[in-house]
Amino acid sequence: FGNLNVTWYLNGEELPNGKLTVTKTSTDQTLDVLGIFTDGVNVIQKHLTFKVEKLEIYDYLNLLKEEVKTIEQAIGYTFRDKRFLEQAFTRSSYHNEHTEVESNEVMEFIGDSVLSLIVVNELTSRYVEKKDGFRSKLKEGDLTTIRSFLVNKSFLSKKMRKLDLHRFFRMSVGDEKKNVGQGVSVLEDLFESIVGAIYLDSGENVKETQKIIAPLLDINEEMDEFDGKFSLSYKNLVKEWCEKRGFEPEYITDPEKG
Repeated sequence: FGNLNVTWYLNGEELPNGKLTVTKTSTDQTLDVLGIFTDGVNVIQKHLTFKVEKLEIYDYLNLLKEEVKTIEQAIGYTFRDKRFLEQAFTRSSYHNEHTEVESNEVMEFIGDSVLSLIVVNELTSRYVEKKDGFRSKLKEGDLTTIRSFLVNKSFLSKKMRKLDLHRFFRMSVGDEKKNVGQGVSVLEDLFESIVGAIYLDSGENVKETQKIIAPLLDINEEMDEFDGKFSLSYKNLVKEWCEKRGFEPEYITDPEKG
């Protein structure tokens, strides 16, 4: 649910800071709302119920209709329930300031797991033969390395920047001032939240989610480039370990070994 733009009047005079929050909707297009406004001295709350002739989902989303369409076009998926999309783009810090809107934390958790399964499905379809048993063209260690590459923070944040959708990510005023939305971890979280939102909106359909997400990750192009010849980079493993703990490693070249 979200806020509607309203103007409150008292004795013909406009009141500032009016807010109308939809708290419940029903199939007969009845809205239960909570109105909050001030007359300059007192803060007044009123619960209202009314019917509307035509109710669109955009009427109670915080994202604008044009923003929703832009996001859907970029990812190539039209949400059946736009509220999944809105929640995917809601950081916990925004939820702390607007408690009527749920954050994307659990959606991110779901998306993380679904994304790993999608990558595994893509790898098995490319490198595993299922005729006359189960035979892999690559060793388990190589498959693990490829999977780690395709789900790590740097890779996912790069894909998120390419989509250019992080500009719609809603966060607290403090986070916006600190430019938190450009952080690698935050961009990774947003991508995983989008995966989770599509998975839930599709009725927990992994195959449908995979059809949307695989092209966004350019998985086939990435695997064509490396052609299964991923080499285990200990430098990258160290970097990933440090990123998870919030600091950057410092590299020093051995003058004897180079």
